Amino acid sequence: MDMYQALVDGVIWSLLWAAVILLTIWKAPQQLVHDYPKEIQELVILPPVNKKVYRWIIVPALVILIGYLFISVIATYGAAEVAFWVPMLHIFVMCIVWNSVDLLVMDWLIFCTIQPKFMILPGTEGHPAYKDYYFHFRGFLIGCAYSVIGGVVCGGIGYALLKLFFW
Repeated sequence: MDMYQALVDGVIWSLLWAAVILLTIWKAPQQLVHDYPKEIQELVILPPVNKKVYRWIIVPALVILIGYLFISVIATYGAAEVAFWVPMLHIFVMCIVWNSVDLLVMDWLIFCTIQPKFMILPGTEGHPAYKDYYFHFRGFLIGCAYSVIGGVVCGGIGYALLKLFFW
């Protein structure tokens, strides 16, 4: 297991995720209202999602994000056969790095502390729920569970790709 490479790939993957989230908040905030605290969700009324704009964001984003997981595993372990658990752990580490960056940088630092205007939904300016650090910590814990699932599923697929095409 190349822990250093998993951590580096996790940081790169985190930057990709952050770019997707910031672009989505900027162009289609309706798609991420469910990630805001309930008190804010209840106050905001946004126009319906422009599905064309959303598709132009989400489809390429998912291809890049999911593709990067597999590219990372293939680039790191394609040259020599590794145990089944290695790609799973590699992807799990990448997911945990992203989950940690999401909590510490995206949620606590940017969303709760800095609060840039483009993240504040119309009609909710100054609402105390923007400072609900515990809300984001709960999301982090849920993200940890998804990281395990993602590591197992995507790592298993990554292992199968390695076995079929590279070893």
